[in-house]
Amino acid sequence: MKYLSNLSFWLLVIFLPIGTRKLIYEIIPNLPYGAVFIYASDIFIVLFILLNWRYFRIPSLFASLFIFFSLLSTLFSSNFYISSYLLSEIVILYLLAAILGEFIKKKKRFKDILKLLSLVSVLEALLAIFQFGRQHSLGLGILGEEIFSPIMTGIAKINIGQGTLVRSYGTFPHPNILAAFLILGLFSLIYFRLELGWEIARFTKDNVLWKKIILNIFLALCIFIVYLGLVLTFSRSALLVFGFLTLS
Repeated sequence: MKYLSNLSFWLLVIFLPIGTRKLIYEIIPNLPYGAVFIYASDIFIVLFILLNWRYFRIPSLFASLFIFFSLLSTLFSSNFYISSYLLSEIVILYLLAAILGEFIKKKKRFKDILKLLSLVSVLEALLAIFQFGRQHSLGLGILGEEIFSPIMTGIAKINIGQGTLVRSYGTFPHPNILAAFLILGLFSLIYFRLELGWEIARFTKDNVLWKKIILNIFLALCIFIVYLGLVLTFSRSALLVFGFLTLS
């Protein structure tokens, strides 16, 4: 059981940015939020909740009140089925947050999560760079990549003179969501580089000092890649948040 519990956690973190999904039922045709989808990450989130229910703790009174008022809004919604589906997603995320906080604290997995976030953010940033360079999707639909090109409507674009450029999506449904994920990856990488910098400063006579210096350069390269991926999302709010948090 302990092995399955830990495995469900790592699968959850790995599949969180992957947008692979299956259409289950279309409540309102041609409406993006009018259909029921099952995402690959949903499967591992539910599996994690079931295997780690013993860690459940009510996160806060505010979160509980939010669930309560969400339930009330569902009862008075103009479309009960869509509202019920969205409510179920909110409840699942509520349970995940309530269990995950305690699970991380008990298992002392915080640094491991940062390492995995760093790795996945670099991969997402590389994908974003290639997408922007080619200006269309790369055919990675199996990973949940959106299909897009400059001639398509309803795609996130920026105007450059007389032309337009498509913003990078990664494997997320929108560039702004990719940008938020890359910010998490950036701060994870910055954390490890600062930690390594302190080690290099303390152990100047260490016989493996050169390995740490190479690792430090590698982390700097990863930070540059992820930051470039963030820039290519052209998410102004994300860039402002990153700049503000960096300065603070």
